Amino acid sequence: TKVEDPAGLWHPDVECFSVEDAATKDFLGFYYLDLYPREGKYDHAAVSGLQCGCDLEPSSGEEAGPRQCAIACMMANFTKPTADKPS
Repeated sequence: TKVEDPAGLWHPDVECFSVEDAATKDFLGFYYLDLYPREGKYDHAAVSGLQCGCDLEPSSGEEAGPRQCAIACMMANFTKPTADKPS
């Protein structure tokens, strides 16, 4: 699900999505898309894990403890879409 007006984005073209488990709807993390070229940005495409999702405390029994969410980013340099031409 696209996150509207997320705080802390490094550029206005970057989009942020919240990711959830399809079956349980549990929140899993965030995925950032940085798809368009700009001055100072690398010319290649890459996908990077920025933060691993993991349990923060050992849990016993059925109730899960606190969890750190996963964060990943895809960076590319596609041409920006226009009104009559897709990216």
